[in-house]
Amino acid sequence: MASSLDIQVPGTKLRASGFELRASSFELRAYIFELGPLRFRLRASSFGFQALSLELRPSFFGF
Repeated sequence: MASSLDIQVPGTKLRASGFELRASSFELRAYIFELGPLRFRLRASSFGFQALSLELRPSFFGF
């Protein structure tokens, strides 16, 4: 089963996004915020693993 949710607060860069439920595991993905070409993401799973990642979106620069 998969579900997604995309929330953006008008006038801010705060953004939250989706979750996915699989038969063998649970994964929660949340976008903390986006600022220009940067996106910060936090991930957690049923095993308690958590990661904070930083993504650079090339499409922001028009490539």
